[in-house]
Amino acid sequence: MSRKLGVLVKSTKRSSNSLKEDIRRLVDKNTLTGNLSVKDSVSDIKILLDFERRTCSMTVKVTPPLNKGTVARNSWIIRQLENCEKKSESTFKKMQKDIWIEANIKFARDHIMVNLNQLDDLNELTKGKEINSYHIKYTNDLGASFSSVKKFVQLMDNMVLDYYEGIVQHMTNWNKPAPKLERN
Repeated sequence: MSRKLGVLVKSTKRSSNSLKEDIRRLVDKNTLTGNLSVKDSVSDIKILLDFERRTCSMTVKVTPPLNKGTVARNSWIIRQLENCEKKSESTFKKMQKDIWIEANIKFARDHIMVNLNQLDDLNELTKGKEINSYHIKYTNDLGASFSSVKKFVQLMDNMVLDYYEGIVQHMTNWNKPAPKLERN
């Protein structure tokens, strides 16, 4: 990925007991996790491998305009995704059915997740709730290829490049505007 972007892409920092934690997570939950950090991207790309389901999920966090209401925040994320579709149409179309949007609700234990194809339902599901952020998740079922070392590496490489090209590179976080000077 670093070669394709021309920017250094860093992976998860490893501590001395990372291997023990990874083994424990693999035994207990049948999952492995990692992060890819791309300079100036919307957020780190979080990667989750689920060995039981043979799936790979990639997620980025996007911060909406926190000075607006819920409907405006939902409209903002919809426009962001429409922008992704316009700018990388073929890649976006290829991934479209596997893209999920998770709205993180303030003070809620469970968050609201909808498929990209049901994005219209987001306003109804989040009515009266305050959204802190969105997670744009791309999940791919690798099936039998999950067991093949060579195919697995090729699929993961292609998946992360597609995800970056179709979604991540076009997303932006909202930044709080500078305070205005009020003269009397």
